Amino acid sequence: MNTVTPDTSNGPFDKRAELNELYDDYRTARLNEKYYGWRLASVQRGALYIDVLVAVGTVITFILIGIEVCAAALPPVILPLLAGASALAAVVKPFFCFEKKVERYAKLVGDYGAQTVELKRIVGRTQTQRGLTNELREKIENVRDALGRLVPLDDPRPSRKRLEKLQEEVNKEIPPGRLNWAKEQKAG
Repeated sequence: MNTVTPDTSNGPFDKRAELNELYDDYRTARLNEKYYGWRLASVQRGALYIDVLVAVGTVITFILIGIEVCAAALPPVILPLLAGASALAAVVKPFFCFEKKVERYAKLVGDYGAQTVELKRIVGRTQTQRGLTNELREKIENVRDALGRLVPLDDPRPSRKRLEKLQEEVNKEIPPGRLNWAKEQKAG
């Protein structure tokens, strides 16, 4: 039987603590990927709604100017209200900074997604090798460095309710107890 012995030449390691930390990092990266995916979709939806409102208002403005027959078919207050709402939306849209938010959230989704994939690979290797080698430890540190660089981009006040819901989803995808092969090995 060919087994891989974990490399401990850099000193003794608490294997269980290392694995728990790795699995927590994996679930946290996945949670952040899902959260910023949700934020990105929300911002894109908001931008779309405002764009549609502006477009509808523009069309209505042209209707008001050019075709009085159509304007007479609707209550007289509707078209001017829609045109006014459209104009207001066009004026306030830049203050929402949709483009900057979309760019930021897209970066966070992509980067957290890439780190989640890398952590999944590392977890898979620790399970097949039955331990962490120094090579895997180095990869983990590289991932943690990359995750640390994302922290300044994180939302300062994330939605707690959304995070709790997404954490439940992550725990279904990546059950905390399933990852710890050391427990399975002890039982067997």
